[in-house]
Amino acid sequence: MLDFAFYDDALLVNFDRHLAVILEEVCRMGLNVRFHAPNAMHARFIGREAALLFKQAGFTTIRLGLERIEDRFDNKVTTDEFRESIEHLKNVGFTSKELGAYVLYGIPEEDFDAVKRTVIFLEKLGAMPYLAEFSPIPHTPFF
Repeated sequence: MLDFAFYDDALLVNFDRHLAVILEEVCRMGLNVRFHAPNAMHARFIGREAALLFKQAGFTTIRLGLERIEDRFDNKVTTDEFRESIEHLKNVGFTSKELGAYVLYGIPEEDFDAVKRTVIFLEKLGAMPYLAEFSPIPHTPFF
């Protein structure tokens, strides 16, 4: 058994032309591999077909980027899109142990109750929360 980890935040961009092609070939060849995506995939791009292909190809670790469910400063995924992606993944057989999401904390003037509500949201969905400390990049507005 071989393990492969994808550390690409944009792994699912142009999914049909890139990752899907690789995963379909893995399935066609019957390779015995495990795939891991520990670096926050974009939940917005996970529909039923992508979830099924992840399962068939051998994904065992899926981490999604959520940050939080309110007071957000990105538009990467809505709460509804996130919920739908988790439903697709669970419907094809992924377990709560295999699914997780990053929750951002430590933002200046943060409302820690918002972080708590996000963790509770993930618990209800059956996805493990992974806390990620806010770390601003130099020369950006947050720095």
